Amino acid sequence: MKSVKIISTVALILFYFALSAQTPNLRSTQKGPRPAIAGKTEGNITKDEFLSDSIIHINNGNAPLQSQMKVVAFKISFAGKGVKYTEFTLNSDTIPEHVKTFVKQAPIGTKLFIDMVKTKSTGSVDNSIYASPPATFIIIGK
Repeated sequence: MKSVKIISTVALILFYFALSAQTPNLRSTQKGPRPAIAGKTEGNITKDEFLSDSIIHINNGNAPLQSQMKVVAFKISFAGKGVKYTEFTLNSDTIPEHVKTFVKQAPIGTKLFIDMVKTKSTGSVDNSIYASPPATFIIIGK
């Protein structure tokens, strides 16, 4: 009887971990250099914060990767209540005026996704392109 309880407890613990591993979360669990706008890599962002930065940077916490990695292409998309899904594919690190205009007109609560980020090492002789994890933001105000 005692072994049945132990087996049941172990099975329940394994089921819990398997279930929690499949639960989606707004926060990314991916490691490595992350795209950043206005110093943020995810979460809430105001329109003013977004508009204050014209370049998608690469951020890896305290590591000084900003000077080592440069974004060469990315996709930015918008979705949410009252917003028709819209995406822009850009072949640079710069946020163009038409994207900024879209952000200015986007309602509060719009989700902003930066993904398909391709980066290149600025200090390397090889021209390898690397993929970075996506970043997800919610526009919370002006």
